[in-house]
Amino acid sequence: MPSLPRIVTVDPSGTIPSQVRGALDLMDRLAIQIDVPSAIDALDEVKRGACTIVISAWEPGDRMPGWELAAKIKQIAQETAIVIIADYDDTELDEEMRSASPFVYLKRPFPVQQFLRVLTAALDGEDVFAALHEPASQASGPLETYSPVPTMNIDRAKEIVHRLMGDLSAMAVLLATREGQVLIEQGVIGMNRDEMTRRVTPAVISNVDMRDILGGNASMLQFYDGEAYDVFVLSVGLHHFLVVIFEGTKGARELGAVSRYGRRCAEDLIALLGADAWFIQRVTQQASEASKAKAEAASRARRVVKKEREDDDLIVLERAAIAPTPAAQPVVETKPSMQAIEGELDLDLLFGASAPLPEADDLFSLDALAAMSSEEERASGGKLGWEQARELGLLDS
Repeated sequence: MPSLPRIVTVDPSGTIPSQVRGALDLMDRLAIQIDVPSAIDALDEVKRGACTIVISAWEPGDRMPGWELAAKIKQIAQETAIVIIADYDDTELDEEMRSASPFVYLKRPFPVQQFLRVLTAALDGEDVFAALHEPASQASGPLETYSPVPTMNIDRAKEIVHRLMGDLSAMAVLLATREGQVLIEQGVIGMNRDEMTRRVTPAVISNVDMRDILGGNASMLQFYDGEAYDVFVLSVGLHHFLVVIFEGTKGARELGAVSRYGRRCAEDLIALLGADAWFIQRVTQQASEASKAKAEAASRARRVVKKEREDDDLIVLERAAIAPTPAAQPVVETKPSMQAIEGELDLDLLFGASAPLPEADDLFSLDALAAMSSEEERASGGKLGWEQARELGLLDS
């Protein structure tokens, strides 16, 4: 006989141990639960024996945060699953940190069903990180070939389901959609509700196809007789269904009551939906391919229109008749060349004047200057001015 799983809870406040114990009772699972008040005690317990899962508060005590306790536990027992439950005002971890952490992080308020999935996965030796996310529906292909599920007044539906719960004295009653989504849950369910709804959904979908054979809208009532539980499934229109759960020794005797009160509950729920309860549209593969072809044709038409607009807006300019600019000629600098003088050097020929120059004394003779002044006055018809005298050199400039 396999040994029972061992659960270690670490919470100085004592809240987590009571929650785990209640979850085990709700799922009707057997396990050895060890409650310790501090992080050091939790490490000692992990060293003492193998633990299936450690569920700790974000502040487990001993001045050791929860993430540090998780890291030390992984060093001791790599296979031990770890769940850290943070309070409302504790640190919030982003998605990247959560994915990189070696522990499952749950921060209040979190869905109770999420915690139950994680705990169940740990007890069964499955992946606790994958259990964080609600599994997608695994029903057969027709689920993806129908129009969306219509919305329902949940508050009013809860009152109707609660009345059915009292009429039948059942363990639990569920209202779910044909896509496997649980909308209302009343009572204590001692089984994996998500797995059960996935198993039941294909039978509910078959009710849609049976409508063509039976002629008109059809309702469905199915009974599953088990040792631990007895389950009734009733259709609610074409989009929803009820699940009524009894103890295994009682359900077979409740067939008449379920047929009477269950059908009346289904009719009341159908009244909330109105005509939408019986309207469903099949989306075939051919229609999907036609829609895809239509979208591609529209895309090609948009590209053609855009190309035509671009061509219309384009203005073609003629090439201007501009003479080519001549290439710049390189400037060649010439340097003076020195040539040697052959023969004897004739200085008189080099510095001699071509016309005889006046004597140097005549340039400074007062008589000559006076004659020049008189000649200038006769040419100008008046006295010699200041500027004229300065130009003749009679006055200093």
